[in-house]
This record gives sequence, C-alpha cells and structure tokens, in this order.
Amino acid sequence: MVRRLLWSLAILLAGLLAPAVAAHAAWPQTPPNDPQFAPCENAATFTSDCYSDPGADQWDMFGVLSDAQYPCPPPILQHPDGGLPCWATAAFDPDHMSGVNFTGAWAQGNVGRDDILIAYMEGGVNYSSNSIKDALDNEWLNKGELPCPERADGTSLVWPGCYDLDGNGRFDIRDWVHDPRANPSCPAGVASDTPIAQGGGLAIDVEGTSRNCISSGQHQYLNAVNVQGTRTPYLSPEDLIAVFGHCRIQKGQVAQCPGGGRFDNDGNGYPNDINGWNSDRNNNDPQTEDMAYNHAPGLQSLLVGVPDNGWAGVGLCPRCRVVPIKTGAEALGRSDKWAEGLLYAAD
Repeated sequence: MVRRLLWSLAILLAGLLAPAVAAHAAWPQTPPNDPQFAPCENAATFTSDCYSDPGADQWDMFGVLSDAQYPCPPPILQHPDGGLPCWATAAFDPDHMSGVNFTGAWAQGNVGRDDILIAYMEGGVNYSSNSIKDALDNEWLNKGELPCPERADGTSLVWPGCYDLDGNGRFDIRDWVHDPRANPSCPAGVASDTPIAQGGGLAIDVEGTSRNCISSGQHQYLNAVNVQGTRTPYLSPEDLIAVFGHCRIQKGQVAQCPGGGRFDNDGNGYPNDINGWNSDRNNNDPQTEDMAYNHAPGLQSLLVGVPDNGWAGVGLCPRCRVVPIKTGAEALGRSDKWAEGLLYAAD
C-alpha cells in the first residue's frame, strides 16, 4: 500500500514538475546488476530463502520475466505461469507478471530524465541513514544557488557551463568531490586528492557514496554512513548547504558569505535553497534532527535509486531527481507546513 501510494504521488509530482520535452535515455538490455533487484530470478544467486522471503526481489516492478534474461534454477527452470518470479511456483496472473511492468517501461527507454524533479515531502531527509546511499547521485542540487565546483587546485570550468565538472553529463554531488571548500584536509600519511587504492582518500560511488581529502581542505563532513562495514564520513548535499548556504553567488562565484546570510540567488523566493527546503523551520536545510529516521531516505532511494551501480536496488524513476522537502518534525506534520512545502514543490 505504501509503495502504491508512493508511485501515485511520484507520478503526479513528476508530471507537475517536468517540462513537456520528449526524451529517452539508454537502458541496458540485460538485467541491472543491483543485488537487491532480482537475486531470486537468477540461478546463480537463488537460495532456498527466496521461498520464505520473496521481499528479497523488487518483484512489484517486474513485467513478464523471460527465461533467457532471468534464468530460474533447477528444478524450476521455467518461470511459473510464463513469466512470474521463480519462487511463485503455485501462482498465476492474467498478464503473467507479478508487478506493474516497470521493466517493460525501462526497456522502452522510459527511465526518467535529468530534468524531471520529484518532490519528496515528509519529516526531512537523513543523510546519516544507510538507506539514503542509493539516491545520493540523484539528489537534486540547485546550480542557481551554488558557485562553480572547483578542482583540488582551486580552478574551475567557465561559468555558466561550469557545473558538470566531471563531464559525465549530469550535475550532482560527485562534481564536488575535489573541491577544497567542501572536503576535509588529509590526515598524516594520506595523499591528497588520490584514490584510496593509491594511499589517498578519494572514493567515488563506493556503495553510492563519494568522499575525498585534500591538502587544502576546509570542511569536515557532517554525515556518516556504513561503507563496506565501517561507519564512514562522506560528502553529502548538507555539506554544500553548510559551506555555501549563507552565501551570495554571482555568475558562479562566491561574492560574500556573512554569518546568517540569506540570499535568494536564483530569484525563486527561497533563499539559498541548494537541496530543497525546510518549510517546518523556514530555512534551506531539509535534514532531519532525528539521526535514526530511515523512512524518508529509504523511500527516496526507492524513487530514484541509481541503477547498474552494483549496490542496493533500482529506483522507480532511476534517471530522475528527488527534491527533499521537510514539512514537519516527524513524518506526519502540520497541515499548514505541508501546504507551504507543496507550494515550494509547485514553484
């Protein structure tokens, strides 16, 4: 029921916020390599637990599963009823599918677009929750409130085409992983701006997270999550809010950053809204105060979880962006604050 409601809300808000531009993104013809997507639909990863824990699959996204792409293990071999999950041996469906056929939509290129923004309104995002990791690269960043990202030596590309610093065609948190203003200095014996494998602190997209250390680094990360079994500080959108969320930005450059500054650099009526809005406190930080809060970050990953990254599952709209809006201290907030959040989403 929760997922069904989320799909409806996501589709509605995506329709409201997306420009009417026809576009299709490439999608791999083989199943995504995300380990939580379809482990029970692969003979190599199928275990007896699949019968008792079908939630291991994202089966509610499946269309008709082909035996060639999703091979069932012996003695099943063929998908039940011509396309149902391997573990559903006694089930049947008029359309021979267990879900709403997101896999079919993806195969046609309907995977979302970079300009589609999905407003997620609840008790705030939690960048210290492990559940947020798969959504990090699709967290919306407002370039109208940010300076040009810098390389480790302080240089940048030329404004206004400066924001996609890593040249991957998207503007996201990874474009800031070399910026000394947003990353920490290196501890003794750790090489500046160098991959971890070479004795440095640079890691990009490890379990969805990115981090670095730079000799001239000026900022300690605010959030930490488990990365490869260890609680690890990493670069999050809240770090950009802490560093630039009180600054006046002019033509991609920081003009001034007075303490407590509030500057509506992009003219949308919301000062320094770098990564969404907090209508509960009328400020630009949608981060929750409850560090144990996992509901919103988990559902944001369900909405826009990065596909084919070898981590977690796949989002419903895996090429879209999510805009976090904090409308209350908890998941269920005051109606007036919810209305203010809705107004921000529509704006």
